[in-house]
Amino acid sequence: MADQKNQIIITRQDDLTMTFFLADGKPVTIDAQCDNTSIIGNIYLARVQNIVSNIRAAFVEIAPGETCFLPFDNLPPGLIPTIGKEILIQISKESSGSKEPEATGLLSLTGEHILVTYPDSRIGISHKIKKEAANTLKRLVSNADLRNNGVVIRTSAIQCLDQPDLLDRLFVEVETLSSALQEIREKAKYSLPFTKLYQASPGYLNQINALDDTKIKSIMTDIPELFLEIKNFCANKPSLSGKVLFYEDSMLSMKKLFKLDSILEEAIGRKVWLKSGGFLVIDRTEAMTVIDVNTGKSGKSKVAGNASIYFKLNQEAAKEIAAQIRLRNLSGIILVDFINMADASLERQLLKELEHYTKTDPIQTNIIDITALGLVEITRKKTKNSLYDQLKQSSVRKPQKTD
Repeated sequence: MADQKNQIIITRQDDLTMTFFLADGKPVTIDAQCDNTSIIGNIYLARVQNIVSNIRAAFVEIAPGETCFLPFDNLPPGLIPTIGKEILIQISKESSGSKEPEATGLLSLTGEHILVTYPDSRIGISHKIKKEAANTLKRLVSNADLRNNGVVIRTSAIQCLDQPDLLDRLFVEVETLSSALQEIREKAKYSLPFTKLYQASPGYLNQINALDDTKIKSIMTDIPELFLEIKNFCANKPSLSGKVLFYEDSMLSMKKLFKLDSILEEAIGRKVWLKSGGFLVIDRTEAMTVIDVNTGKSGKSKVAGNASIYFKLNQEAAKEIAAQIRLRNLSGIILVDFINMADASLERQLLKELEHYTKTDPIQTNIIDITALGLVEITRKKTKNSLYDQLKQSSVRKPQKTD
């Protein structure tokens, strides 16, 4: 994404806060959060309700009758859950369909440049930071009072090395979050079960925090209270100074200016057209998402079976598929039926290109292989519900699958 071309557009639609991230005017991600309903990132003193040994998991209550799924793999080493036991947990995944939210006993608080963790007390660093810079940042962090917590240094921390004031802020951020996480643990010792010990920031603020703010052109909203909240949130971010804007035009609404309704309709539509005249068909099932690549108009004047022509169409489709997976926040198993080229070398090259395009996705995405039926298998880690499900759970709209 080009420098200084990225825009964040935040608005409200009934009970939803809608966040659109645009790069060069094209939508990259859309997030729809129901106001006051998201529990992602919240920390609770939960009570173990049930143990299911055969799947190595427990169900814990964060409120009477409100349960979460807690895999044993998400627990600190040596912690053995028993029915009735009180456990400090953090919500890591939203509920989906009939599935409960997922919880973890591995706590973390996210800052602008670092992540503070407990009980993991190690100091880690993004693999994107080169060795010399990584060692400098690690030395700085190790001199802070970590309060028995660990720290993960994010990629954005690299910009702090060139600005002494940012380096000081990084040090303060480490100590502030470390202190906050320690206070949560201490408070838990004297709290009653079901106590919410930490309220996570709204999703739109977390989204701002996760981006490289030096590459953001503007953050715009047409909601006065959101403008004030975002303005205060960005007050200590020099790179965002003057970039938080309030849109106010009685003649042309922000939604119409940026064509947000059209962007949203296309992002949940079943069919996605390609410039070549081909198109994708994206179908969701309970178990997986299936994407079919079709020649469409581009195939009418072509010679059937021409591998080089089909390869070019598949290349275009691969780039768009990577973009659509991120835009729609698809997760789990994704199967792609590319146009059959009957050429193993071209298939391998296509897989490499698809892997290249998905590497820009901040959420872990893996290109597995081509199945015996010729389908490309992709897996993507689930961190929150798909855009379709976010909208479906809201009273704003009931999205329909359209051609």
